[in-house]
Amino acid sequence: NDKSEPAKALLFGSSFHDLVLLPDEFDKKNCKKSDKPQIIDPPAFGRTKDEQLKKQAWIDTVQKPFEEDYLNPWLEKNQNKTQWGDDDWNDLISMRNKLLEQDNVLALMQGAEFENSYFWVDEQTGILCKIRCDIVSKRLGLIADLKSTQDASLNAFSKHLMNYQYHFQSAFYLEGINKALKGDLNFKNFVFIAQEKAPPYEVALYNLNEASLEVGEKLTRKYLKNLLDIQNGDKEKGYP
Repeated sequence: NDKSEPAKALLFGSSFHDLVLLPDEFDKKNCKKSDKPQIIDPPAFGRTKDEQLKKQAWIDTVQKPFEEDYLNPWLEKNQNKTQWGDDDWNDLISMRNKLLEQDNVLALMQGAEFENSYFWVDEQTGILCKIRCDIVSKRLGLIADLKSTQDASLNAFSKHLMNYQYHFQSAFYLEGINKALKGDLNFKNFVFIAQEKAPPYEVALYNLNEASLEVGEKLTRKYLKNLLDIQNGDKEKGYP
């Protein structure tokens, strides 16, 4: 695989999302590399005229029919897909299977909407905002976000929370969906589903407390104000 590790990790995470939430999309975008039809190795042919005639006969009766009937149709169907090696493919399937064994995850997904986008205009800045939610349960009044990770333990996830500002994501998404739906429902909870990418593929669910959400709300206001300042030419992009 010639992809860099960060790029591969992003692609792996995106593919895992599709496998769990949009399986039809996963099938359109991904395949197992080892499923590519393989022809048996050709016999060893000599250089004599008789041997070359045998070689041509093998090409005409074995190689060309194989390519026409098996290889070319597979390539046409899968040429634009991500072709995963056996190890990565098995990890994806095993992660999906482990996740869907969790009763609490199944409860979150029951009757939920997957990969929906919501839009609203922020009242304080006038900026058009968008969120794309992995899982929205109107029945439970919550948003859930699926995260693939090397370590789903509380200690490791707490570090991810700070490094990737998950508290900002939680607050921004909850504010956004409530404004986008114009108060028809009241969403109060944002749940992270942390799924490990290596055996035994453990799963953990985390619901941020009010203190974390308050920090996220402050970051939301800060970031939107910064964006407005940049749009108005009052602040330069990048570092000071």
